[in-house]
Amino acid sequence: MGARIWVLGVLLLLLGCGYQPLARYSEQQFGERIYVDVSINYRDPENSVLIKDALLESIVQRLGAKVATSAQDADSQIHVSLYNVRFASLAEDIQGFTSFYRTFVTLRFRYYDKTGKMTQMDTIGRHTFSIDTQSILTDTRRLEAIAEASIQALDAFFAKIATLPKPKG
Repeated sequence: MGARIWVLGVLLLLLGCGYQPLARYSEQQFGERIYVDVSINYRDPENSVLIKDALLESIVQRLGAKVATSAQDADSQIHVSLYNVRFASLAEDIQGFTSFYRTFVTLRFRYYDKTGKMTQMDTIGRHTFSIDTQSILTDTRRLEAIAEASIQALDAFFAKIATLPKPKG
């Protein structure tokens, strides 16, 4: 009986405060079908592909929207490019070799809502990771770190879009 009251209380709290999931806000912003265009960064072509995959996955799983195959078939458009990637040393071992890195990834977005209004924004994702005993940043670790930071930057983009005023029309 106590568990039922607790669940009922939580539901009333969420309903009373106006909580709505991100998918609800994104439906108002994006519509049902979204066209995605990712510019290939010639310095990091692998990461551009990873960013597009992560963006497509986020659209389908988190937003519950469909991906359009052309801009003409879409309600809205997202154009994204890998703007900047930076690695910073956070800690060193006793020999002076870096043992922890933080990756900063800046993604540049151009977003066209359902009415055709364009919004441009940059978001930054961060990922902290350690280097094991070899103190060498391998390509595999580098790609993984950029992918994780890119996912955070995508999440930041969706959160910012959800706070924009609802487009008219």
